[in-house]
Amino acid sequence: MNVSEIITFDTYWSDARFMAKKSFRNGSPKMMVGDNIYHRNPITMDWIQEDSHHSKLDGSTNLKNLQTDTKSVNVLISTLTERGHR
Repeated sequence: MNVSEIITFDTYWSDARFMAKKSFRNGSPKMMVGDNIYHRNPITMDWIQEDSHHSKLDGSTNLKNLQTDTKSVNVLISTLTERGHR
């Protein structure tokens, strides 16, 4: 894969291109592990961790995962590339 774009978590959260990447706890197996789960409260700028495989079972924030996952404010967007055969 090649990095094609670098954006913030907030852009990733709000950009229509990535809505299908949001996690839905009661969705299909693929929907449950979506990685579009972090964004900031626009007033306080506190991180919000949506109910996902990274939050606690009751849907509350898992601070360990939040701190690890948001060390950077950027999300790397990648595109698949074909591998050459030798």
